[in-house]
Amino acid sequence: MKRLIPLALLAALPFAAAAQTTPPADPQAQKARFEQFRALDSERRQERIRILQEADACISRAETPDTYRACKKSEREAHKAVRDRMKTAKGQKRMMMRAERKGDCMRGKRWQQ
Repeated sequence: MKRLIPLALLAALPFAAAAQTTPPADPQAQKARFEQFRALDSERRQERIRILQEADACISRAETPDTYRACKKSEREAHKAVRDRMKTAKGQKRMMMRAERKGDCMRGKRWQQ
């Protein structure tokens, strides 16, 4: 019986956390974040298009299986570089957003709305 009470409390913990609501974000801040997201997404898509065009040109010039494989390898490496760069950019953005939220909570702005 003594073991069931802590287990019941642990089971209820996610529901208690979900019950705490946060006020809606500032519309201007949401718009700014969306603009940043859209710019980052557009940049990523343009990079992918450029890589595909370069790979297509390289493959069309390939005359042997070895040169074809070299084209595919350079394409994979370029895609990986873009993914890594975007992951870093998204991580930095995420850290900035967390810092903003933490700063707002410390100043009490988040709960005054």
